[in-house]
Amino acid sequence: MKNLILLPLIVLVALACEKQTLEVYTPPTDREDFYMRFEAKDTMHTAFQPVNYTIGDTMQLYYPPAEQTLLFRFACDQNIIRRDGKLYLRTGIYNRGYSAELNPLFGFEFHLPELQPAQLPTREALKAYFYPGRTIDFGGGPDQVNALMRLDIGYPVTIFASQSAYLFNPTGSLTITKVEDYEYEYEEFPERTLRGLRVECEFHGQIGRYLGANGHSTFPNTNVAVDIRNGKGAFLVVYE
Repeated sequence: MKNLILLPLIVLVALACEKQTLEVYTPPTDREDFYMRFEAKDTMHTAFQPVNYTIGDTMQLYYPPAEQTLLFRFACDQNIIRRDGKLYLRTGIYNRGYSAELNPLFGFEFHLPELQPAQLPTREALKAYFYPGRTIDFGGGPDQVNALMRLDIGYPVTIFASQSAYLFNPTGSLTITKVEDYEYEYEEFPERTLRGLRVECEFHGQIGRYLGANGHSTFPNTNVAVDIRNGKGAFLVVYE
């Protein structure tokens, strides 16, 4: 089990009863613990570009509300969201700074049958779902994993995520390669401990391009895709 010591109290759990969602903000400070690394080719480019979102790093990103480019740090966060009447666990690498972003820079949505509105899943449910050797196809179905990616090419794509679930015929998959217990211990608040699983994975495939006019709540809605290859990631799933 890995232990992480954090100085300030920086965990926030927000319950939204109307949407039946739950958000867990868990930005660790250790480098390399959580990351998303891959090569991507957007519809605007002819060659693959390397992408590296690693905890401990920062990035400059155009922020439309401020109409300027700002410096953000990376965080590994988790949400439970509702889509098409089903609950999904969304986890990935986010930018944190001037406001909370609901969409990750890169992340995944998993449909766990045991999920309950505004509640963290149990360790047993997560262990039964996330195990080494499991491969899950990309897509928006309950037996698939929805890959999400925000593209730094201007509003609204900078805010809204492109998603595998947008594609009429999604391709690609995620394979879990390693799972281990992970724990946050807060030095100033020893009674506050956050526990979860650190999941390593490999992935490749296509993500449906968010085109703005599509409407971000319609699935599926496009054949225009961003290609992803040679993906490797490590993300956190928190349990109660």
